[in-house]
Amino acid sequence: MTQASIIDIIIFHKRSLSLFFKGEQKKCNLSKHFIGRVGLAPPFFPQPLTRKPSSKLTIPLLILLAICVFGREAEAKYGGGSGEPNDPYLIYTAEQMNEIGADSNNWDKHFKLMAAIDLSSYTGTSFNIIGYNDWRGNKPFRGVFNGNDKKISNFTYNSTGRGYIGLFGYVYGENSEIKDLRLMNPDVTAGSQQYVGSVVGLLDGGTITSCYVQGGSVSGTGWTTGGLVGSSSGTIKNCHVENISISGGNDTGGLVGENFYGTITSCYSQANVSGSSSAGGLAGYNLGIISNCYSTGSVSADEGVGGLVGYNDATITSCYAAPLQETIRSAGWLEKTMKVRLGILSGIPKPADRQAVKAEPARQRPKCKPRALLLMPAGILWLRA
Repeated sequence: MTQASIIDIIIFHKRSLSLFFKGEQKKCNLSKHFIGRVGLAPPFFPQPLTRKPSSKLTIPLLILLAICVFGREAEAKYGGGSGEPNDPYLIYTAEQMNEIGADSNNWDKHFKLMAAIDLSSYTGTSFNIIGYNDWRGNKPFRGVFNGNDKKISNFTYNSTGRGYIGLFGYVYGENSEIKDLRLMNPDVTAGSQQYVGSVVGLLDGGTITSCYVQGGSVSGTGWTTGGLVGSSSGTIKNCHVENISISGGNDTGGLVGENFYGTITSCYSQANVSGSSSAGGLAGYNLGIISNCYSTGSVSADEGVGGLVGYNDATITSCYAAPLQETIRSAGWLEKTMKVRLGILSGIPKPADRQAVKAEPARQRPKCKPRALLLMPAGILWLRA
């Protein structure tokens, strides 16, 4: 094959090379792709080089062609960008969003969502969750994801065999952040696994800012299930969930299943929450700081029900709850559901000696037990201290 049959026209202009290859124009920045890689100064042609280049130019032109055609393709990642803070990876499509979870080498990089995307083509467990802590090892997302006020719709993940479920399964580190993200109609089902949310399964030391979830459902039968985050020991601020259904086992909340020494501020929840123990309109279990928050909706559980927090053993300030209904379901011999008001904010505080049930070697809870019970003909009521 001759050179003329490969290249139609080559044009050099200043430091840019244009290749008209089979009718398609490909541009190459010589200062980046040629000088930086080969260490040579680019030639300059005052006139376009057409179909009969001299034999002396054949090899250099082929090298330039390879650099521009193949080098650019190898360098391209997602929708553009380099992953640096001032040049984040750009995400335009559902396929590019799914690619993030497929390459853990980039989980300490910066990403920016550039368009609304629909993830409905990913069903079951086909979506690549970003960040994990399981039999494969411990690999959290440590970077920054800027949702750019764009929407991600129809995120679906249905699995009974793994925990740490969410768009981001595991986010770790004080510099990690998820911000300005809109998640619409998620459908998350987790079986008996723990750390289950729609946006993040486990937030360990990072920050979630100005995110919201609208519609959809998050469900499971295990520990720490939340509408936005399963469990948080980081900071969540200016976030909310609306018109979402949350069902779980212990520690189930409209916004967060468990606030494990984290901070939640200026957030609200409008959700229907159902759990077995420690169910709250905003958070199921609180060991951290909650301020300037509120919740509405309905909350039900077998024990430990609160309009804002199911169990509280920490600080709540400037908050309120206006649940439509708080329900303690029947336990043991009692067959009918009791509908009782347990207070505006939380069910019962957790004293320091409550016995821990869940085994979490890295995240041990204080041991405690309920302070008092009141036996009545209609059932059993927990008394707040």
